[in-house]
Amino acid sequence: MVKPAWIAVAFVAGIAVGVVASRMSTDAPSDEAQTSIAPAATREASLEARSPPADRVATQAPAEPTGRISVVATPASPTPVATTTAEPALDDAAVVQPIDAGDVFSKVIAQPSHPGFENNIGEAHRALERETRDDGWAYTMEAEIQNAMINEVSTGAFRSEHVECRATMCELRLSGKGDQAAAIKHWSEELGSQPFGQRLLLNYSSSISDNNRVDSLMIFRRPPKK
Repeated sequence: MVKPAWIAVAFVAGIAVGVVASRMSTDAPSDEAQTSIAPAATREASLEARSPPADRVATQAPAEPTGRISVVATPASPTPVATTTAEPALDDAAVVQPIDAGDVFSKVIAQPSHPGFENNIGEAHRALERETRDDGWAYTMEAEIQNAMINEVSTGAFRSEHVECRATMCELRLSGKGDQAAAIKHWSEELGSQPFGQRLLLNYSSSISDNNRVDSLMIFRRPPKK
């Protein structure tokens, strides 16, 4: 009776071992599966290592030459040519000796002449600046003009800003405030009775009043020789 019992136990144990072994073989992957998967993963990793990222490819793409683009996009524009109006030919026109006309009359003199507006006093002033100074005649006429208004200037009736003569022309600029404007007007009206009145003719004159101030510019010309 003892032998059949051990035989039965051994048979049952063998069956249990077989069941456990079959389950373990089903759950664990086979060597062939592990072997076949590993090379595929290795190939994918190799492809990723060899293929550069998309942004790197775009960065390395050759750029179009910038010089060609700049030539097409920014065509050269013609250079503007400045034009000037030539002054009328005068004696020694190449030499200009400027005369300070003051802040007020500098703006008036700078205005160019055009049809309908002849800036006569501006043209006369520029003609005077182009004259070559005749010292003998100029000093004499400047002294006579200054002597003719010495009383008014010394008493403060008005101010003499400048007197300048060249060869055939003289310029006188006066200024005053308040009642001095009337003194300037009175003196200019008496030019014919002045000692120099027969040797200088008043060519152009202009007066500008601004609030309480008056500025007067006079340009004289020597009479033509008879």
